[in-house]
Amino acid sequence: AAVGGAKMAAGSGGPVARELFAEGLLQFLRPAVRQLDGHVHAVRSAPPPHPPCPDGCRSPAQERLRRLNHSVAKETVRRKAMLEAAGGYPQGLPGK
Repeated sequence: AAVGGAKMAAGSGGPVARELFAEGLLQFLRPAVRQLDGHVHAVRSAPPPHPPCPDGCRSPAQERLRRLNHSVAKETVRRKAMLEAAGGYPQGLPGK
């Protein structure tokens, strides 16, 4: 009797048994599929969590770059003045 039960579990039942099994499986899975479908729909219709950056959020980085360039220019002027005062900066250089 145990062999017959194993054979039946392996899918050797008739077409009616397979149809009943398939219907039961579909009824079992249908709520989970509907729930998953609802979650997918909610995620797809929701706005993105991080909207694209407006032009204003680039401003702090641009301001830091402007301050850095200003500091570099001040340091360059200071070094040129030191070199000229020491007599080590030739007057004819194009960078002057």
